[in-house]
Amino acid sequence: MAKPKSEHLIFRVDGEAYALSVETVREVVEYGRITSIPLSDPSMRGLINLRGAGVPVVDLRLLLGLWPADATRDTSIIIVDAPAGAGETSLLGAIADSVCEVTSFGALEPAPRFGSRAPLEYIAGICRKGDGFVVVLDAERLFAGLRIEEGVVA
Repeated sequence: MAKPKSEHLIFRVDGEAYALSVETVREVVEYGRITSIPLSDPSMRGLINLRGAGVPVVDLRLLLGLWPADATRDTSIIIVDAPAGAGETSLLGAIADSVCEVTSFGALEPAPRFGSRAPLEYIAGICRKGDGFVVVLDAERLFAGLRIEEGVVA
């Protein structure tokens, strides 16, 4: 029996295609004003106002060990349900260079043991898309290292 297809949001970071399961993605918002939070995690960019709620925002480039870059007109913030401990989740924004599409993938292939720009523990697998690949990230592991408490990443 074939494994059912799962939907993923595809986005780009530093020219590479990545994806997150739509089960963890709440919405995508336009990049806008971010209020800095001093003495926070280096990947933490600050807080955005999302319909009256303060939502912490991390830079996916820094979280993945890449160099930071200036925002462009295509830069977006992906709002996700991130692990907040004790089985709870909290809203978190993740900055991506651009958001491409929502698509369905069948079975994921295992992540290669070398050549990946993302740390292997963050990769759920890879999928073929056209003549290339999409790296599917594991949101729970990717954001687990960030301690999210009442709208602030510590």
